[in-house]
Amino acid sequence: MDINSINSLTNANIGSSYGEIYKEDAKINSFKDILEEASKDQSDKEIRTAAKEMESYFINMLFKQMRKSVKSTGGLFEKSFAQETFEEMLDEQYANLATESGGIGLADAIYEQMKNGN
Repeated sequence: MDINSINSLTNANIGSSYGEIYKEDAKINSFKDILEEASKDQSDKEIRTAAKEMESYFINMLFKQMRKSVKSTGGLFEKSFAQETFEEMLDEQYANLATESGGIGLADAIYEQMKNGN
C-alpha cells in the first residue's frame, strides 16, 4: 500500500471515524494514568491537574455534541476535512480556556472527591 492510498483511507469517513475513536481512547487512557498516579501519591497538584483535564475533556465533549446538533449551512461548499479538524482543535482550546478560567465546577467536585478518598 502506498502513501497516497493511506491518505485517501484516512480522509474517508470510516478512516476519520476510526481516527476519532483512537484519539478519544488515547485521551481517556492518558487521563486514567494521570488520575491513578495522583491518587497513589495524593499530591494536591497532580489531583488538581487530573481534575482539570477531566473537566476540560467533558466540556470538549459538550462542544462536540453541540456542533453535531447544528445542521450544516448547506452553502456552496461542503465542510472540508481541514475545516472540521480546525473546528475540533478550536473547540479543544475553548474547553481548555473555560476550565482554566473557572470552568463549570466539575474539576472542584472531582478534586474534593479524590482528596477525601470517597
